Amino acid sequence: MKKIKLLFGLLIFSLFLGTSNVSAASGNVYVYYGGSSRYPTYTYTNTHLSSIGYNVSALNNAGSGSLLSSLQEIKVAVYHYHGNTGRQYTGEINNTLNGIAAQNGNGTTIKNISSLSSNSLSQLKMAIYYGCSTGVSTSTYGNLPSKTVAKGAQAAVAWKVTTYVSEVNEWNRLFFEKAKGDTIVEGYRHADYWLAYTNDSTAQARMRDNRNEAGNIYGYVY
Repeated sequence: MKKIKLLFGLLIFSLFLGTSNVSAASGNVYVYYGGSSRYPTYTYTNTHLSSIGYNVSALNNAGSGSLLSSLQEIKVAVYHYHGNTGRQYTGEINNTLNGIAAQNGNGTTIKNISSLSSNSLSQLKMAIYYGCSTGVSTSTYGNLPSKTVAKGAQAAVAWKVTTYVSEVNEWNRLFFEKAKGDTIVEGYRHADYWLAYTNDSTAQARMRDNRNEAGNIYGYVY
C-alpha cells in the first residue's frame, strides 16, 4: 500500500512539473489588427495565451506613437494588418499608414527597429508579422524578422507573399493551440498540417512554404 501511495505521489508530482512552466506565463501580449474581419486573430490569441497566464490586449487600427516602446515591454507581439515589402503596418490614421520596418522607415509613422539599443527586445518571446510581404528582405527596409531577433527577441516570423485574412486567422488559432504548451516549431507544424483540413491545401502551402523565420524555433512563447 505504501508503495502504491508513493508511486501515485510521484506521478502527481511529475505531472505538476511537466505543466508548471506553461501555467507560469506572465506579462502582456499585444495583438495589433485592423477591422472586424481580423478580430479573430485577437480572439484566438487571447483564448490560448490567457489560459497560460498572459494578459492579452487588442489594438485596433493602432498608430505609431508607442510601437517601439511597447515592443520592449511585451512578451508576444502579433500583427495582423496590411503589409508591404519589409514593412508591417498597424493602422491608418488620417490617411497615413503607421507601422514598423527593420530600417529606413521615416521614423515618424514608420518606426525603425534598427533604432533600438542592443538587447532591448530580450524580453520578447515572439513577434508574428502577418502582413503581406512583411517577410521580404530588401536593401531599403531590411529583414524584419531578423532585425527583431538581432535586437534580442527569441523568435520572429513573417510571410514573403500575399496573405489572406481567413487563412491567417485560422493558422494563428492552430499555432497558439499547440504553442501554448509546446515549442514554436511544433506550433508551426501543427498549424501547417491542420490548415489543409480547416481551409484547403492551397492555404496550407501558402502559409507553410513562404515564411521568413528567425531566431530559436525550439524555444517557447511562454
